[in-house]
Amino acid sequence: MVAATATGEARRTALQDAVIRALEVGGPGAVAHRAVAAEAGVPVTAVETALRDILGTPPGAI
Repeated sequence: MVAATATGEARRTALQDAVIRALEVGGPGAVAHRAVAAEAGVPVTAVETALRDILGTPPGAI
């Protein structure tokens, strides 16, 4: 996963940190699109875009 911009890299880092916090607090069941987005302070679509980038899936597949 390569960020195209510094902003993209910062967003990815925020999402990774949010996933870690959700795991620490609530375990695997706490890791959901909306929960991670809220914790990271980003729109839900940012989580979906990051997942598409990581998984290499086309839009709408997640």
